[in-house]
Amino acid sequence: MWIIVGLVAACGTAPPPQRPDLRVDVAAAWSSADTMASQGTGDWWDRLGDEELKKLVDTALEDNLDLIAASARLRAAQGQAKIAGAPLWPQFNMGTSGSKRKQVFVGFPIPGQADGTPTSSTSTSYGVSLDVSWELDLWGRLSAGKAAAVADRQAATAIYVGARESL
Repeated sequence: MWIIVGLVAACGTAPPPQRPDLRVDVAAAWSSADTMASQGTGDWWDRLGDEELKKLVDTALEDNLDLIAASARLRAAQGQAKIAGAPLWPQFNMGTSGSKRKQVFVGFPIPGQADGTPTSSTSTSYGVSLDVSWELDLWGRLSAGKAAAVADRQAATAIYVGARESL
């Protein structure tokens, strides 16, 4: 009886985490993030029309090691987000094999064979295999892994944009 209760309890899942409300009331005189986003934050130095400033900023963006590292982390997070979705789909594996075997019979008297001539037998075999497997996401583990990888990608994007804008 206790084994059945334990097995049923082990099949339970935790409820999905509740996201906290992060909205903050601000004074009406302050500008909102939507207003800032509509102004555009990227390549603001191009709009000034100063070629020397443009060269300096471009050099800073290209040669900054922190920005290069943030870019590498962003590319890695993007790759991980793609990989994290793979277990949700069926896996296909195909293989081939082949072998050739020769067996020599020395010292076996075989009727009709000349004395001292060894008898041999050769066999060849080939094989093909196809395996299909699919892990059903019954408890949400695979979906949660993909969601975590997407969140990591979004965080890496925010870090990269923040590092770029801080220059």
